[in-house]
Amino acid sequence: MAANEPPAFVPAPERAPPDLKPYRLNGTQDMLELFDLMPLYDRAVRPYLRPEPALPKTFPKELTQLLMKPEYTYAPIVPFDTETLNNAFSVEPSSTPAQGIDVSLLEADEQESPIPKKKKAPNNERPDPRKKRVVLISKKKAQ
Repeated sequence: MAANEPPAFVPAPERAPPDLKPYRLNGTQDMLELFDLMPLYDRAVRPYLRPEPALPKTFPKELTQLLMKPEYTYAPIVPFDTETLNNAFSVEPSSTPAQGIDVSLLEADEQESPIPKKKKAPNNERPDPRKKRVVLISKKKAQ
């Protein structure tokens, strides 16, 4: 690191500034007043937008219908013919592999030995005794 280069990070102050008072925020405080954001809020959020006179009175209903139930043109599903299916799902044998195919992946995997299953112990040889079920009956309040 050269002597003229600034550090890669800004070190944090070791102590808080003396004029900084501890302050805890909670949800009941008005954050707009606290951070002096009321003028910005009044300018950007609060203005009332008057309805556009050119829009029909049923505009929200029409908009909802467009969004929730768009127009749809039904196109019939046509099945593929036999020749197309045969060409798509058949491979012709050849001595040279096709470009981009790793032949080692096409070889059969070695058969692994099956994982032995655990045998269930008979009921009289259980490691822990069966637990008894307890049924709680609540008493209804007399009216």
